[in-house]
Amino acid sequence: MKKIFMPMVVAALAVLVPLGITATPAYAQGFYGPPICGPGGLCLNAWNGGPYVKTYTTPASNENFEFEGVDRCGTSFVTTANCPIPGVPAGLLVGQFTYGSHCVGDLDGLSGNATASVSDTCNSTVYPGTGGSYGTIFVLNPGNGCPNGYGAYVSAHWTSYWSGEPSGLGWTHSSGNGQQVYINQTPDICLTD
Repeated sequence: MKKIFMPMVVAALAVLVPLGITATPAYAQGFYGPPICGPGGLCLNAWNGGPYVKTYTTPASNENFEFEGVDRCGTSFVTTANCPIPGVPAGLLVGQFTYGSHCVGDLDGLSGNATASVSDTCNSTVYPGTGGSYGTIFVLNPGNGCPNGYGAYVSAHWTSYWSGEPSGLGWTHSSGNGQQVYINQTPDICLTD
């Protein structure tokens, strides 16, 4: 009888493939991911899977938010002042908060409702970076008195001019789970991801 030897690479793949299939856990309550949090430990959370964005202490389900660049001004960075907010200085990142296939914006895409929700249409990430719901475009301001590694996310929809105190993503209280997040808070909250 002739012995047949399986190459080590094939043997290793045979062992890894079943592990790879079962290694990704399924979470019934929503996405787990890198949280976007304020200095006090409260993070953005798609409350009960959405549509409302509220605060919650990490780790928790429904916190898989990402901030991605949007080419609104010729690149995803402000290359000239006044785009996308009049008076904005050059060099800041323009983007949107994604949650799955949706973006954070005015509740259900309704202009005039600054209640943050995850039921909004995202913008195209390529120039001209449009097509999203009201309130989905933000400018990351790493200054704004934020600690190192944090920045304020200024709303292009809710800020009419950069000088003074621009409005952005935040909540009204400094502590506690379940606080509604708004897009028009002044001052906005310092966040990190």
